Order: sequence, then C-alpha cells, then structure tokens
Amino acid sequence: MLAALMILVEAPAAGLAGYWTNKAHSVVVLIAPCGEQKWCGTVASASDKAKADAARGGTARLVGAEIMHEFEAAARGRWRGRSSSPTSIADPRRNWSR
Repeated sequence: MLAALMILVEAPAAGLAGYWTNKAHSVVVLIAPCGEQKWCGTVASASDKAKADAARGGTARLVGAEIMHEFEAAARGRWRGRSSSPTSIADPRRNWSR
C-alpha cells in the first residue's frame, strides 16, 4: 500500500537534482526534472531490508518506483510536492541528504 504525503524541501533548483539518500542510507532516490519546472524522484537503489519492507507494504518492485511527484517551487528555496512511498519508508521525520 502506498501512502501520499505533502512534503516541503528546502533547496535551490540547481541543488535539487541528483541522488539523495534517507537517514538510514537504505534508499537512494534520483531527483530529476519531470515536466515544466517540476521535479520527480525515482528510487535508484535500496537495501534488501527496504525492498522486503516495501514488498510487505504492497510495493513489489521498489527500485525504479517514482516516489516523489511533481515538486515545484513553493517559495524561494522551498519546494512542494507529493511523496508516495511504501508505508515503511514514508516516515516524514526521516531526513533526506546528499
């Protein structure tokens, strides 16, 4: 089962693109442009535990799944978008970093 979240990210547009990892370093997401002035994030790699957790949550294939959708500028240096990810990794308290 996928959970939808509204999340804000603080980063300049040029700094948003690239690979990001969660605090546990169990999931790496590639953030790239996906439409007119919007950004999306696709899982580039995941640990075996993250894959198993995702499978138990109903996501059979975690790597390759788009989990960040249509991020767009909300204010200077702030981005807003939707995140749908397996419940086990959708904890909004987790930090994503480079």
